[in-house]
Amino acid sequence: MSNKKGQIAIWIILGVAIVVVVLLLFVSLRKPTTPEIKIMSVQESIDGCVKKAVNDVADEMISHGGFVNPLNGRMYNGNAVAFLCASRTLYKPCINQHPMLLNEMKNEIINYTKDKIESCFDSVKQQVEKENGKIELGNMDLGIDFAPGRIEVMINRDVKIVKNEQTENINKFSIEVISPLYDLTNVAIVISNEEAKRCYFEYQGYNLLHPEFIVSKFTQSDSASIYSIKDQESGKVMHIAIRGCVISAGFG
Repeated sequence: MSNKKGQIAIWIILGVAIVVVVLLLFVSLRKPTTPEIKIMSVQESIDGCVKKAVNDVADEMISHGGFVNPLNGRMYNGNAVAFLCASRTLYKPCINQHPMLLNEMKNEIINYTKDKIESCFDSVKQQVEKENGKIELGNMDLGIDFAPGRIEVMINRDVKIVKNEQTENINKFSIEVISPLYDLTNVAIVISNEEAKRCYFEYQGYNLLHPEFIVSKFTQSDSASIYSIKDQESGKVMHIAIRGCVISAGFG
């Protein structure tokens, strides 16, 4: 009888323990969870969004000779291609149309990405507020710089995040966007300068000296030339238009 009573007591204890464990699991599963908002997650979200915005614009600029919508251009393969060097005078070398091309391109990136980058911050703000946090955004100062193989994006902006009575602050975002835009543009500038000086660019010799690029040339019916510059690593191609040393009809 004592053994049976002992066994019953053990089973009762086990039963109570199982019920307690089940209740604890049930309570923990029912308890609402609010994910922590980390500065790193905010920075990563901004980083990815900005990279896409800048890359999209950079690819457009590559296709159109350094501009998103070139004002002075020539159609080639369905795209408007910017004239980097042009002249309307017979026999005369072309004149450089964009002597400050790299600076123009920096402004082009800023103008075409500013609203998109603002949307990146708006999306992060909505996410933070959705997770019961608060975020304050200061004014944004956007800067662009070029380096071999990349575009450097500098964003100065005060960002204040409040969550669970804790406050975190960010005031600067430095983002590197991988793109051959700068490298292709430097080749385009060399071509434009040579055409302005000599009415000719020896692209085949250039290809031998710089195997990282492939430069080709197509001459249109009115003596305008389209140079195509391919970056071997990325496969991306920049097109530019040149029109100089125009020969009148009847002269070979």
